[in-house]
Amino acid sequence: MNIKKLVIGCAIGIVGMGLYTSPTYASSDEFIKGMDLSSLEAVEDAGGEFFDGSGNKINDILQYLKEDKDVNYVRLRIWNNPTTSFDAGDYCNKEHTIEMAQRIKQAGLKFLLDFHYSDTWADPSYQSKPEAWKDLNFSELKQAVYDYTADILNSLNAVGAYPDMVQVGNEISGGMLWEDGYIDNLDNLAELLNSGISAVRDTTPINQKTKIMIHLAEGGDQERFEYFFDNMIARGVTDFDVIGMSYYPYWHGTPQDLKSNMNNIVKRYQKEVVVAETSYPQTYEDADSQPNLIGKEETDVVGLEANVENQKLMLETVFNTVANVDNDKGLGVFYWEPLWLAVDGVGVAKGQGNEWDNQILFDANFKELDSLNAYRFNKEEASINNDKDVIVYMPEDIIVDVEDTVSIEDILPTKIEVLQFDGDLISLPVSWNDVESVDLNRIGTYKLSGRILGADPLDNVVLKQPTVTITVQRNLVKNNSFEDAYNTADWKISKEKGNAGQITIWDDSTPYSGVGSFQFWDDEPFVTILSQEIEVEENHNYCFSAYAQGIAENLEQAQLFVEYELNGATTRLAETDIEFTYYNNWKKIQIDQIQIPSGVTKIRIGAKIKGNANGYGTLDDFTFVDNDNNAEKITRNYIKNGTMEAELSDTDNWTIKLQNNDWPELAGRTGNQNRTDNGSYSFHYYDPEVFTIGLAQEINELPSGYYTLTGWSYGSSNDKECNVYVANENGIYSTKIEDTNEWDSSTNKPIWNQFQITNIPVINGEVRIDIDIQGEAGSWGYLDDITLIRQ
Repeated sequence: MNIKKLVIGCAIGIVGMGLYTSPTYASSDEFIKGMDLSSLEAVEDAGGEFFDGSGNKINDILQYLKEDKDVNYVRLRIWNNPTTSFDAGDYCNKEHTIEMAQRIKQAGLKFLLDFHYSDTWADPSYQSKPEAWKDLNFSELKQAVYDYTADILNSLNAVGAYPDMVQVGNEISGGMLWEDGYIDNLDNLAELLNSGISAVRDTTPINQKTKIMIHLAEGGDQERFEYFFDNMIARGVTDFDVIGMSYYPYWHGTPQDLKSNMNNIVKRYQKEVVVAETSYPQTYEDADSQPNLIGKEETDVVGLEANVENQKLMLETVFNTVANVDNDKGLGVFYWEPLWLAVDGVGVAKGQGNEWDNQILFDANFKELDSLNAYRFNKEEASINNDKDVIVYMPEDIIVDVEDTVSIEDILPTKIEVLQFDGDLISLPVSWNDVESVDLNRIGTYKLSGRILGADPLDNVVLKQPTVTITVQRNLVKNNSFEDAYNTADWKISKEKGNAGQITIWDDSTPYSGVGSFQFWDDEPFVTILSQEIEVEENHNYCFSAYAQGIAENLEQAQLFVEYELNGATTRLAETDIEFTYYNNWKKIQIDQIQIPSGVTKIRIGAKIKGNANGYGTLDDFTFVDNDNNAEKITRNYIKNGTMEAELSDTDNWTIKLQNNDWPELAGRTGNQNRTDNGSYSFHYYDPEVFTIGLAQEINELPSGYYTLTGWSYGSSNDKECNVYVANENGIYSTKIEDTNEWDSSTNKPIWNQFQITNIPVINGEVRIDIDIQGEAGSWGYLDDITLIRQ
């Protein structure tokens, strides 16, 4: 029996009997202002009620949304056989979907059906097969996809509720129906998609134009979309109309990232695009016992705190961004679950509360928020404000190692990214306040505020002024960002099981910064430990952090740890779990207040990863910082070998200058005299005849600023002339060395005299230092402890 022909015949018969009475068309010229209302029926059945802005009860929420707020499309998800959903019942199944679809159509709204092909949530981290399909071979699985899709659609058609758009799979960036349809099994994935697509085409009623959408997450990730659709189209997945994407501003980049991706899709594939999911929080408060999924950490990424005004602004901005996609191919936007009230029994799963209640468009008392009025968005009216500024993106925090040769001018951004209402990012100049308060030679944290120049904000929008945090620290981790991929000395990789884990600089290694990272994956179960030994100060307090990204699926355990060995025993000093979510979603993992016990001078830091087959992730940018040194003044000496402890013949420090290559009797490094007890050597010169000698050193890559040159001298007086010169493009700065051949009888040591040149300006990073000595017969002297310090 040809199942496809049978299904087609049924569809035609139903239309012929007149049961499909109100055909609707997904008009390309009507901008979609949609909502995913998959939980609505469960909310209502659990006693949830809705109230308008004046506190009046809304009797028919769908009619109200359409007539008063201009909502025109509703999205519903469907699960095969949900058994772990709401306490109030297993909603989002076939029965409830048909009931809701009829209500949507009766309200005059258009209808998008979202097939998850799972019994529960399907997203980038989870694409579990329905329980009834888990033992099917691949051929049977393809047929099951077709049969199930066709059955649902025919059942909807039978009650006059055939969808205007159908989504084949939900957020399938990593594939669907794992493991058969995993993203690594591209051929299988293409066949499964085509099975679902065929079922839609074969059941679509005559005179009905239903669009087919393929939906990925990560709406701002152009590379991911290209990889997916290039591969699917090459494998024959072509009969679809719309590319949908999730765009959550706190996860998926800026609206500019979204817009660039959409424009690239339009150009590359000639497809229409739609935001299938978006949202933004209106409060940090929690309306029930279930912690909110999104909080301040996420909104800080966007630069808009959680409040009603910003929720409305973000939704309007996403609307207008999509409305300005090239060639008028931006169909519109669906807000995800804006009516998911925090009522008992309707949580994220049975026995749990609602983690989404701070992102809905109603308050904790079920009263509508002003952000719901964003649905009155008008594409033509909004266009006059396209160039208005709506969001200032804060620059990333700056971390400087105290040993780095950088200046404040080198690290402070001169421009700030500002988002315009149409989704375009522009750069505007910024002026920073109190720059002189930052001392890059001192360990500590500095926060600067700034002022944007030339901003033109949207009406009623108050742009945040930029701030930047500069942290000066001494990171004790060697090769902390794995930029030296071939360095095997600093990090130790122990593969207790399997073969996962390597330092890599591959183009696709997904580093957090730079090009290097530590990446792990294996097609077999594995246990891998990455570690490094670090010298520490006993009784000091430290902070340990790293960045991590990867897919939580197939990872059993992942931890950062700090441990030490003492008297033959290993003690775990601190540990914390590493949070992996999904691909390229970096999380900072940190352990604070790590107290080093007495007697411990060396610790081991690292990460231990235990994964099943196909467990995957990346670690990068490790730091281990001594908190107790935050008040310590670090003065870096830019002179090389200023204490004369190294041989002067070594390259890259002092050069001895001679006249006509005529060496004095004594000229060089000596251990006969030293200014302090911290060293053993100084530079000594002497000749029984008249002589000329000098020392020179060139220094490059200096941070811009003002410098002080200091040195110490001891020797004969009144029988020589000694001068010190510092030269750069700004001029020549000099001082004379005055020696007094005096002795301190109390210490039985010579009295050294200090010479100094202050306020030496450096702009281009280069200086030359010369010490010139012209001695009479028998004159002598010593030089030691020469420093060049940035003021």
